[in-house]
Amino acid sequence: MAGYTMVAVKGNGQSARRGTRVVTPPAVLVLHHARPVPDVQVTFKVSSGGGAVEPQSVPTNPQGVAQVTSWTLGPAVGPNELTAATPGADSVLFTATAT
Repeated sequence: MAGYTMVAVKGNGQSARRGTRVVTPPAVLVLHHARPVPDVQVTFKVSSGGGAVEPQSVPTNPQGVAQVTSWTLGPAVGPNELTAATPGADSVLFTATAT
């Protein structure tokens, strides 16, 4: 179904030591006509900085929220980025700084 809106609801703009997890796992809210949409598959992918995200694919819950379990930053000091995407919506970019 096209016409989704996806927004970051938590986990953006964090910092953590390089090679460690951020404190707040990133989460997005998926809406269609301003209503939360359950059971939409959202793919999370590390887009810069290295590191890892688990799991890489998460369905939205009954409130329309998809949240990863963990985002581990890359091995180097500096910016890291994580992208959340689902068909029919603009992707959402999360940023974090590895210290």
